[in-house]
Amino acid sequence: MGAHLLANLATQAVYLGHAQDAARLAEAAIDGAGRAPASVRARLYTTAAGAYGRSGERRACQNALAKAERAIDRANTAAEPHWVGYFSHAHLAGTALRCLSDLNLHQQALRHAPNAIALAAHNTRTRALHTALIATIHARAGDVDAACDWGRDLPQQAQNIRSARVARRVRELSYVLGQYRKAPGLEDFLLTLTGVPG
Repeated sequence: MGAHLLANLATQAVYLGHAQDAARLAEAAIDGAGRAPASVRARLYTTAAGAYGRSGERRACQNALAKAERAIDRANTAAEPHWVGYFSHAHLAGTALRCLSDLNLHQQALRHAPNAIALAAHNTRTRALHTALIATIHARAGDVDAACDWGRDLPQQAQNIRSARVARRVRELSYVLGQYRKAPGLEDFLLTLTGVPG
């Protein structure tokens, strides 16, 4: 539980732009986890990968993702602590999308897109976050059509969500697509994104 709490602090540090601090917190969490259950270790390695990606540490990020994937494949849902029960392959994939994109490994990141949206129906906020991120990665990779295809459902997905993070992701998508304003139909698509609540 202590390692899990450290990982939560690391996640917040990433969001606040303190990637190096986040990496140190994640490393402390992993060191302190001891013989933690596989799902807890998967969550810890995933957190570390996000911090390494944000701080530009490519090898460390990829190693942490590989360890997270091995750990989550060994997880026994019935025997894991209830407080980590939310963590799934989809959550790992969402972090993989983000950290690999932070490293400008867009095609490698997009391999995680199908798993990132394989979420339970009640995970509407996470689905919107992942969808916006996938669309943004396509846009960063120069594939405007794919970015628009992924982003088309965002206004509907986010209509009942009040989330600063979702709004920030949608603004990021709009910003990245803004450099392709001359693409056919893009102006109309960007207008649809302005209705996403924050």
